[in-house]
Amino acid sequence: MHLIIGKAQRTDIPPHELGGYIMTFIYLPSVFKEDFKQYIGLIIPTILKVKRC
Repeated sequence: MHLIIGKAQRTDIPPHELGGYIMTFIYLPSVFKEDFKQYIGLIIPTILKVKRC
């Protein structure tokens, strides 16, 4: 999970690759269920950062 979040925070990757990492955040909650809660604090700032670009 930290690898995905780290890649999504990078600014030196192409937009289509960045979009792929961000899109995984759509599916991860349904896969990880309750275990996903611990990552929400890391993911929200990442999504907001990408949204501003």
